Amino acid sequence: LQTVLGAGMATLFIVALLFVFPVYLFIAQYIGVVTFTVLSFLPYIYWPMAFTVQGITGDIVAGLDVVLVFRTMLRAPVKYFVVVALGFGLTVALSIAVGVISGMLIATVGPSRSLVFGLTFVFFGTVTYLQGVIGYAMGRLVATEDKLANALVRR
Repeated sequence: LQTVLGAGMATLFIVALLFVFPVYLFIAQYIGVVTFTVLSFLPYIYWPMAFTVQGITGDIVAGLDVVLVFRTMLRAPVKYFVVVALGFGLTVALSIAVGVISGMLIATVGPSRSLVFGLTFVFFGTVTYLQGVIGYAMGRLVATEDKLANALVRR
């Protein structure tokens, strides 16, 4: 229970830090639109390797080790970028598709709680599946790139 709960809490903290912190900085007017836009892409680049590092090392806070995460990314940068681009592209495509389909259904049928619930369920179910695909792609990347695996094992 402690392993699952601890890892879940650490993962939640990493996600919140990556996705919410740029929003906070922007709303508090510490950063401008350009910096906010750049920081908004950072989670999509960082989190796949952060969670991979967390999972492989067994250390629930390893995802916060920025040096280890970036060092591991740089062991196979092109292949890692392909995984990141795949995840980002699928997420954007899914979001646009759900937005368009939702708009068309609401315009046709009218707003209803069951429609919104159904669309939300399908969206989050699909996002969960996509995260599994990205996790599988990261696992294959680590399994086929000795440089990545060695960087994580010899931590």
